[in-house]
Amino acid sequence: MTRLSAPYNFVPINRAVFLPDWADKVSMDVPFTGAICGSFDIVVTAVSPLMIGGAQSKPDGDDKATLKVPFQLDKRPAIPGTSLKGMVRGVLEIASFGKMGPRIDDTRYGLRDMDNHRDYLSRMTEMFRPLSRAGWLSVDPVSGEWRLQPCRFSLVLQTDLERLQPGLRLGVGKTRAAQKYKSWKAAREIAFDPGPLTTDGDWARGREVSRAANVGRGRTRGELVFTGQPQDRENRASKRTEFIFHGVDGARLDVPPEVREAFEFVHRDPNTRAPNDEWSFWRPKLFNKGGSVPVFWLADATGGVKAMGLAMMFRLAYDRSTRDLAKAAHPHHGAEAKPDLAETMFGMVRQAPPGEEHQGEQGLKGEQGLKGDQGLKGRVWFSPARLEAEGAAMGEASAVLLAPKGNFYPAYVGQRHLDGNSNPPKVKQTSYFADGKHRDTRAYTTFQ
Repeated sequence: MTRLSAPYNFVPINRAVFLPDWADKVSMDVPFTGAICGSFDIVVTAVSPLMIGGAQSKPDGDDKATLKVPFQLDKRPAIPGTSLKGMVRGVLEIASFGKMGPRIDDTRYGLRDMDNHRDYLSRMTEMFRPLSRAGWLSVDPVSGEWRLQPCRFSLVLQTDLERLQPGLRLGVGKTRAAQKYKSWKAAREIAFDPGPLTTDGDWARGREVSRAANVGRGRTRGELVFTGQPQDRENRASKRTEFIFHGVDGARLDVPPEVREAFEFVHRDPNTRAPNDEWSFWRPKLFNKGGSVPVFWLADATGGVKAMGLAMMFRLAYDRSTRDLAKAAHPHHGAEAKPDLAETMFGMVRQAPPGEEHQGEQGLKGEQGLKGDQGLKGRVWFSPARLEAEGAAMGEASAVLLAPKGNFYPAYVGQRHLDGNSNPPKVKQTSYFADGKHRDTRAYTTFQ
């Protein structure tokens, strides 16, 4: 018999939330009437190798690897009390119908799915016309706010650029934009003639855009903009063009804070928050004095900036964040609700709403939820678990440690309409290069 295991398990978010009616009476200043205290021992048996990291370091000559030393007490393996406390609290939060809002990161994931017409393509294109526009992103030197100067853009064939620089190859394999900029030895300002908006030409099939002609000798000057290469251009569906940004196309626009936050999030690792490769290349240039970054953006109904990215078909931030979806299940999943059972027992520290800071523990009173400083000391304490009996020795091991990917909506967003459905609903997806141009796929619920 084979023993199966999973790196994490899922529990559907509860659609009922239990908030003790006596939670507003809990205070560390006032003891419980008739309460008792006590302790008990537990024994934990490790049925697989135990690895709870203590100190960690980087091995010489390897930037990606991390050397982790097991957590120890008195030079013997141990489990920190905080690890045990977090595990038990997590179970209590589920079992007692706790509110999840304060315990999940309020993040907006992004989507770039060329087969998802409903949630992606319909927002990025209109028939054969791309809805994304070009612009230069900069930072106001006084206020620190982000600004965007709209401009026009034209597509330019990679082969036309290669003729200007013998030996240059732009469309080989999977290539990042930074690698293309490094291989381009000439000035980024380039002469060309921008063509009209049209779908003519087989090198930008199906897209109504301007195409650059007379590259290197035209009358218009613009700046060359490279974007990443997802696959070799010999593949029929792969990109064979780059961009030239030129001219001015309207007044400078303010970038709303929520658009900036969504842009930053989708261009960072969701677990480490480190900028991804493309954003690592551009971010220092944005914050240099007078620096600017080429971006593509979508306009809202008033002409303002609704979303932006680093490619024409950029990763689009979902309309809803993770906490928005939690609140949709039950309003009390929001952080503003009064304490639930786990918070009352294990304590909590939460940021006070603006204007209500430093009001003390009286903030826990009332039916409107928490006010002021939102802190309560826990009444449950765990000591470390010390090794009692030796098992099999655990030597050094190399492993790839993966983290959950919350943006994978088929696993993280409830698909109740698909559960047990022998005839699941389908949606028609359209892709220009798909056989027959139409394909049916399951109608998934997403963060939209």
